[in-house]
Amino acid sequence: MPKSFKLYINSIRNYKLKLAFVLGNTSFMLVFTILLQYTSIIRFDETEFYKLFAIATHDILKIDNKSAFDSTIFIDVSKDPEIVDDSSFNYGKVVITDRHVLADFFSTLNQHPNEYKYVFCDISFDYNSPNDPALKLQIEKNENLIISASFKDNKVVKPIFNVPYGCVDYTLNKGSFIKMPLFYDDSTKSLPVKLAEYTTINRYTHRHGLTFMNNRLSFNTVVPEFYYRRADLITIGTSKSKIQNLYYLGELLTIPDYFNKFLKNKFIIMGDFSTDNHATFLGPMPGALILFDTYLTLKGKPIVISWVWLTLLFLIFFTISYFIFIHPEQKFEKLHIKTKLPVLESYLKKYVSYLGIFSVINIISYLFFREFISLFFLATYLTFLELLIEKRGNYLKSKNFLTFIKEEYI
Repeated sequence: MPKSFKLYINSIRNYKLKLAFVLGNTSFMLVFTILLQYTSIIRFDETEFYKLFAIATHDILKIDNKSAFDSTIFIDVSKDPEIVDDSSFNYGKVVITDRHVLADFFSTLNQHPNEYKYVFCDISFDYNSPNDPALKLQIEKNENLIISASFKDNKVVKPIFNVPYGCVDYTLNKGSFIKMPLFYDDSTKSLPVKLAEYTTINRYTHRHGLTFMNNRLSFNTVVPEFYYRRADLITIGTSKSKIQNLYYLGELLTIPDYFNKFLKNKFIIMGDFSTDNHATFLGPMPGALILFDTYLTLKGKPIVISWVWLTLLFLIFFTISYFIFIHPEQKFEKLHIKTKLPVLESYLKKYVSYLGIFSVINIISYLFFREFISLFFLATYLTFLELLIEKRGNYLKSKNFLTFIKEEYI
């Protein structure tokens, strides 16, 4: 067999091997990206991206999709406390929302069925009160209501009333909220998901560790678009140019015919808007507002894992892997030379190049698919991978790891 033909055969074999590495690396990056988005893990690059994107769209460009703004009313229950004994957990005295005031409110709602849209009640009815019978009679009659339930120690703290509920647990985010799980386990749905099922045709299921929306594979977390923020909660006297939309429950009940004046045809959001605050990438935010924003995001954001999005990522990751394994001489950092940007040396030069590439990819991905992909994790991985391939020949020549380190880096 001619030597040239043998070289040709070997080149084909080497090319097939390199192509296998390309496909393997592409698949790894694709799966890794999906897993990062699927879990509740919070990353610095993700937080900063969402923060900058929110500021750019909502504060600079003024692209506010407040789809329910004119048909929403917020009711603050923080000024209506009731103190009860907690004999079950031995916490002593605990503060809850006044059951009598709530009973009066739901009694009014029950007198006007089908004249309001829905009641989103971010109040956890975990503790008993001597005044429970009055509230139980009224709240269990309401057919357009959902309340919150705590999810503690991997189990649901069920409400004392027989009403629809969804679970809430902010502790998964370690003090700073960014992602809301759709499911806490195979059967426990978060409050925004339950509300979305009650008010839309979408149905969510979780089986074998995977989440589905209408039987289509979906992510298990959602990052809310903060359409409504604290500045959008207008109380009396706080703004002359905006219509009041936040009322204290006890004060609202004293207004004659308050239902027809303020609640008719409205989406009613109830909760503690004064003290129940949680840290977010846009600053402190009331829990009820976070939940409502998450619900609105679920209605408008495609959490289904799109085949178009996966195909786009596959092509991008394949192209990057192709140049790393098959044409390593065509380095990505040469893009900086073409664009006349400052060039850093060695590792930083490669790292910054990948950060720039993934920043552009992220902008495209979020604008069209509302999905973020990792910046620092993928950039770090690809930088080390490229360095390993680049230095592989020198390592084989040295035949000694210590000699290689001394020659290359000392």
